[in-house]
Amino acid sequence: MVTWYVDSHDRSTTNRLKYFLFGGAVRRRASPGAFQGFIRKEGVRYLAQSAVFVKPSMLSGLRVFLERAGVDHDVEPITFV
Repeated sequence: MVTWYVDSHDRSTTNRLKYFLFGGAVRRRASPGAFQGFIRKEGVRYLAQSAVFVKPSMLSGLRVFLERAGVDHDVEPITFV
């Protein structure tokens, strides 16, 4: 599970994060060629504001984005039994 914090007053970082997570068509239907967003990929599940489940194979892409954007984040391994 990955959680993060972005100050809502930091509009630039907030907008980049929204685009990365949700894709280019947040307000309208996406065209077939539009970026669909990280949460639509296989192995990723959106939980709530600032939290996603990510399969280990998908984790590096999210971490690279968050680190490059300067977003404070935590990764907690979770095991379901």
